Amino acid sequence: MSFLQGRSFASHLIILLVVAVLSKQHHLASAAAAATTDQRISVPVCSKILEELTPCAAFVKRGGTSAPSTACCSGVNDLKNIAKTNSDRQAICRCLKQVLPEVGNSYDPSRIPLLPKKCGVPLNLPPLDSKTDCAK
Repeated sequence: MSFLQGRSFASHLIILLVVAVLSKQHHLASAAAAATTDQRISVPVCSKILEELTPCAAFVKRGGTSAPSTACCSGVNDLKNIAKTNSDRQAICRCLKQVLPEVGNSYDPSRIPLLPKKCGVPLNLPPLDSKTDCAK
C-alpha cells in the first residue's frame, strides 16, 4: 500500500509542505550564514509561514471550499501581523512560491489572493506561480 494512499488532500499537502520545508532549510540556512552582519534583516521563517497557511489547503486547491475555514483566516491574520515590511512580504512570497510547486497542479494560483479578501484581512497576496516576481 502506498504511503499516501487513503489520505486526504490536506494530509498530502501537509506532508509535501513539510518535505519541501526541510529540503529548503539547508539552502536557506546557507544563504543566511553567507549574509554579512550589516545585511541581515529579520524576515519571516518559511516554516512559520507554512504553519499559518496550512489550514488554507482546502480553500486553495482546485475546486476547493467556497470559503476559507476559521483556522485558515486566523493564519492569514497572523501572517498579516508578520508581514510588516516589504522584505517580510517578499520573504512570504518567495516561501510560498518555492513550496507550492511541490504540491503540483492541485492548487489554484488564482485562489491565493482571495484568502485575505474572504477572511477580511488587509493583506495583498498575489496569485503565486512560477512566473510571480516577488520583488514587485
